[in-house]
Amino acid sequence: PESAFILSIIRQESEFDLTAHSSAGAQGLMQLMPYTAKLVSKQAKLPYSKSRLTSDPEYNINLGSHYIAGLILEYDGAYPFAIAAYNAGPKRVRYWKKINKNPQKKQINYVDWIELIKFKETRNYVQRVLENYNVYRYILEKKPIKMKNFFIDRPLY
Repeated sequence: PESAFILSIIRQESEFDLTAHSSAGAQGLMQLMPYTAKLVSKQAKLPYSKSRLTSDPEYNINLGSHYIAGLILEYDGAYPFAIAAYNAGPKRVRYWKKINKNPQKKQINYVDWIELIKFKETRNYVQRVLENYNVYRYILEKKPIKMKNFFIDRPLY
């Protein structure tokens, strides 16, 4: 994923604190759960090191980027789904797509789908990451933000 997107995840997850730990056990800049980091390290062909999650920013970002890239692929480029899955897990996103309808099938638009996310934390997380993403795109690319690009150049439904 592009740098602006990774920065938006890091901003929301840890506020750029390499040593951040969550009450759930997530660690480092991209707040990776050790179990997830271990699985992703195998996929990325990197050795797993729990201590490096909070001591090596490049390692944490490599694993987190690999994980979010996999989620983006899993959801055919739909960033709102990938972001929600990064926060709440893929099983919950599959469930929400089922009960809230699916924007990819034009059953609902993405804005309404996000508003229907059952967990307030995840709903706010998706909104903040998308906002951050557009801010970082502007900062890094010096391009004005266009509403039509808010959902990564995809239609809203």
